[in-house]
Amino acid sequence: MASIIDDIKRNFKNGNMVIKLIFVNVTVFAVLLILGLVGGLFIPREQHPGLEDSMHQWSEWLELYSNFSKLIFKPWTLITHMFTHVGIFHLFFNMLMLYFSGQLFVQFFGEKKLLATYILGGLSGAVVLILASTFLPYFANYESTALGASAAVMAIFIAVCVYAPTMKANLFGVFPVELRYLGLIIFGLDLVQFYDGNTGGHIAHIMGAAFGFNMAKQYLQGKDVTKGFSRFIDKTFSLFKRNNSDLYVSHSKVRKMKDEDYNYTKKKMQERVDEILDKIGRSGYESLTKEEKDFLNKSSRQ
Repeated sequence: MASIIDDIKRNFKNGNMVIKLIFVNVTVFAVLLILGLVGGLFIPREQHPGLEDSMHQWSEWLELYSNFSKLIFKPWTLITHMFTHVGIFHLFFNMLMLYFSGQLFVQFFGEKKLLATYILGGLSGAVVLILASTFLPYFANYESTALGASAAVMAIFIAVCVYAPTMKANLFGVFPVELRYLGLIIFGLDLVQFYDGNTGGHIAHIMGAAFGFNMAKQYLQGKDVTKGFSRFIDKTFSLFKRNNSDLYVSHSKVRKMKDEDYNYTKKKMQERVDEILDKIGRSGYESLTKEEKDFLNKSSRQ
């Protein structure tokens, strides 16, 4: 057991932000599953609600309620709801899409923007859901809740589709489809199912997609809408980092680069990135050589 836990810790520590987000979602699900299984043993069989409903009883402290009178006493649910699932298929499909689109997102935008887009996409869906539930007649006498990473994952997925629209992905592992059409298909599913009983959820998904669309469009124009939030995350995480007094950096050996040299180097790097992205658009990510993948990964971290 100890070795398994050590392996999990090591994979979490060494994995990129995509893997970390998947780990958090799966861990929350596993905890709720254990609580649902154990708690269910204390309920008579004839009154047992079923495993998913039993898990849902424990998730009430993590899911988002659109009702202000409840939200005000559970403000943390604005964040926790986007890491919480009680259905195995809901978790599976969200994590599958997160892994697929998240790996591409990291290559295009970097890990910091991935986390910021995930959270801001989820928050966008949550805020609009709360406003819609409060002011639209459709939701009168009806309390909406939000549970799951769908809005956050939609933000990441749509951002990738907008940034590299002609890049091809194999639908069902067989049919090559350009990302722009795949994005329209996924987005369209929320529209055609809008009034299927989960209207609040579809509103959140659509707003998550809208955030991802705007984020990528702004980035292509040289603007980073996640910059301020990324700085906030950095400052927050820095409060929990242990200062290492043994770390010493000698500045005397660092040679400062002239502005002209820096701008020239940055320009050449961007040209190389653009060439690689064009190749991805023509032939797909798998057509890249190891050197090109390493270069793209390195540039995304700068």
